[in-house]
Amino acid sequence: MFYTIQRLMAPSADYAAQFNAASSTFAARGLDVFPEIFEADYMGNSSFEWGALRRALIGFVEMAALGKIQAKVMSVEALHSHTEIKDRRIKGKQTERTILTEDFSDVKDVYTLAPKDLEQDLEAFLKLAAQGHMQTAEFTAFREALFTPEIRTMVGRKGEVFADRFKGWFDLDSASFFFRDRAMFEKLALASGITPEA
Repeated sequence: MFYTIQRLMAPSADYAAQFNAASSTFAARGLDVFPEIFEADYMGNSSFEWGALRRALIGFVEMAALGKIQAKVMSVEALHSHTEIKDRRIKGKQTERTILTEDFSDVKDVYTLAPKDLEQDLEAFLKLAAQGHMQTAEFTAFREALFTPEIRTMVGRKGEVFADRFKGWFDLDSASFFFRDRAMFEKLALASGITPEA
């Protein structure tokens, strides 16, 4: 659980048409709303291929229809350190070095749509993920997107990828969504018949 985590982005203009054409069972099951809300990033791992995402999304929809999914806002905290080195020089020679380290914490809201019986497990996972203490099938950029979205996280097929690109995540194993983007969370909640928290 919380290992096969799909990165989610805002959908591009042609993503919905491509996605629904590739998976006709989505339209048949009324699942064609997903690609209008988010776009799944290419993960580069076989755990995400061969219909794994489609099966997990179908599981999410089935659980939502049975009232087993809840919308919840969880707060997560990350601890950061900022180090600044100051050198004092006289006639070009270093005479003194001062190292200043400042520790601070930052708290962010994470918007979740997950099975009710996994609430505590998801909250514990998100707290670990915010600290960067997690092992997943592929890099999620969760901590980076949540706390430092302006940084470069990787170099992809189309160039540099910045953490701001990632708006949410979907755990294929537990059918749990978690978002940093409230609008995306609310759209998915309403499309799934779930009332989001105020």
